[in-house]
Amino acid sequence: MVAQTPNDALVRCRNLAHEYGEGEARVFALRGLDLDIYAGQLTLLVGPSGCGKTTLLSIIAGILRASHGDVTVLDTALQTLSGSEKTEFRRKNVGFVFQQYNLLPELTAVENVAVPLIVAGERRSVALARGRELLASLNMGHRANARPQKLSGGEQQRVAIARALVHHPRLLVCDEPTSALDERTGHAIMELLYGVAVDPERAVLVVTHDSRVFAFGDRTAYLNDGQVVRVEARTGPRPAIAPLAKQPTP
Repeated sequence: MVAQTPNDALVRCRNLAHEYGEGEARVFALRGLDLDIYAGQLTLLVGPSGCGKTTLLSIIAGILRASHGDVTVLDTALQTLSGSEKTEFRRKNVGFVFQQYNLLPELTAVENVAVPLIVAGERRSVALARGRELLASLNMGHRANARPQKLSGGEQQRVAIARALVHHPRLLVCDEPTSALDERTGHAIMELLYGVAVDPERAVLVVTHDSRVFAFGDRTAYLNDGQVVRVEARTGPRPAIAPLAKQPTP
């Protein structure tokens, strides 16, 4: 494998700091953090509760502006963007997968998947066709017309992954995607992320405290007290990923 350098990174964080509150109530969530994230890899952010994982994820995704420091995503310095520019950047380049799925209950699975394309101005028929195609690739074609309340937790997470990928983002961020799932279903979801999301042109960033899925990280950044205390690269082979067509539906 060719050694990677910071210049190859899809995401570069330098001296990031973030604080909440003022005066005696001020809390430092990040303290001069540096981190590089590469395309073609699944990077895990792990550490104890309150160590800054979700804050870092939010800054990288352009949801939160850092108090200090620089974050560059796809050669774009996020700290230089206005609010509307950052919204447009997220819409084009970032996909989100959340712990609680965040599906719209009144919409079917395929309609939920199509939402990002429709919001971006795509014709409804085209967006729904793309949504059906993506759900089928995730073994969810037979559930395309079901509403979220009729889906299992694993099925809802598959819909959420399809929604996150429907607009072909270069950066996929996942906040605790397996913590609400049992071990088998969580493992299947990580296999799914690895099988369909990790791409030579895409970086996948996963915040997790679920040690059951640590083996899926190509690189694992360990955070503590707002800093990256170490980064470990995979030393062994990647986990064996079952062909998608043979995976049981969670």
